[in-house]
Amino acid sequence: ELFLPEPPAITLETSISDVLCFAGTDGIASVVAVNAAVNPVTYLWTPTGQNTATATGLSAGFYTVELVDDRGCTAEATVQIQQPGPLDLEFEIEPNICFSEAEGSILATADGGVGGFGYNWSNGDTTQQIGNLPSGTYVATATDANGCTIFDTAYVDQPGPINPIVEELDVDCFGSRNGRIELEPTGGTPPFVYSLDGVNYGGSSTLIGLKAGEYTVYIQDANDCLWIEEAIINEPPAIDLAFPDGDILTIELGDSIMLNALVTNAQGNYELFWEAPYEGTLSCNYCYNPVANSNSTIMYQVFVTDDLGCTTSAFITLQVLKERKVYVPTGFTPNNDGMNDLLLVLGEAGTTIERFQIFDRWGELIFERGDYQINDPVFGWNGQFRGQDLNSGVYIWYLEVRYIDGVKEQFKGSSTLIR
Repeated sequence: ELFLPEPPAITLETSISDVLCFAGTDGIASVVAVNAAVNPVTYLWTPTGQNTATATGLSAGFYTVELVDDRGCTAEATVQIQQPGPLDLEFEIEPNICFSEAEGSILATADGGVGGFGYNWSNGDTTQQIGNLPSGTYVATATDANGCTIFDTAYVDQPGPINPIVEELDVDCFGSRNGRIELEPTGGTPPFVYSLDGVNYGGSSTLIGLKAGEYTVYIQDANDCLWIEEAIINEPPAIDLAFPDGDILTIELGDSIMLNALVTNAQGNYELFWEAPYEGTLSCNYCYNPVANSNSTIMYQVFVTDDLGCTTSAFITLQVLKERKVYVPTGFTPNNDGMNDLLLVLGEAGTTIERFQIFDRWGELIFERGDYQINDPVFGWNGQFRGQDLNSGVYIWYLEVRYIDGVKEQFKGSSTLIR
């Protein structure tokens, strides 16, 4: 009997180098044959088709290697190339709460791979979290311990600028406090509050009760973001009320005078109202040129009101000169020649003769009249007594008068009758 010895079985020893990065192709697999004939030996890697003892450029997965020696003996082994997990990059973003601020921040957190991440940012920072950022786009690159990288972009947002429509409404009249500022904000983060001093804020978007001047307007939104701007409230010129003839006028007692007022800077048409402290001292109140008369010095106030309701006033003083002019001639000639035929009481119109008495030299009352107006020839003495002409001579008279302002005065004197 013939015995043929069987060679030992071929044994394959494998070694691998896994992929460094997810989806990489840098894996390596090697095989060493034991008990195989030295030459020639062939290899076949499936599925790559490589035919050397070492297969390179492998991605993650299973690979089978088949060995055939020169005697036709075969051996087969399977290896697995592994890879780290995929990289992931997440952001926690703090936006800017006000337009044009640089208070934003980004925290980058990488996961997967083999850990041990480092970070690089497009703005040059190399920390995991970056801050003091204005609004914009930032690129982060994370690198693990194997040198695998992932990058992504993060956007630091911001609200739009507070950009109000501002309407400045001027005061109607000089010195008034009815100006206002109307605000209609856009952008920012509602709700808004409003202020004129940056301290006291309110919810009304219309700032009222303003006099003419420059104002600093503040708008603050829900994030305490501020809009600050200057506003100007204008006013028309003051109505000017003047008196062309002066504000102090003078008349004689019993006279009258027309008052004149000159108005400038009124808006549109205007009306005048003259106010007197006593009734009967003005011919009219709602007229441009009233006639004034008074028995004593008096002050009038005139008001002007224009189409917008703007008003002003001024005072004018009427001085009344009280020269008490009463005169009885020292003589008269009652000869019917039409000249100086009567003894009359003469003086300022408006004076009332309450009593006019004439006596002869023995004290007998020979003429008396009363309650009539001065200068009235009807009440003059014609030199007669009881219808008879009296002789030439000196006659005594007594006179009581009441002036137009109510003041009374008495006079005594003598006049000569000449024939």
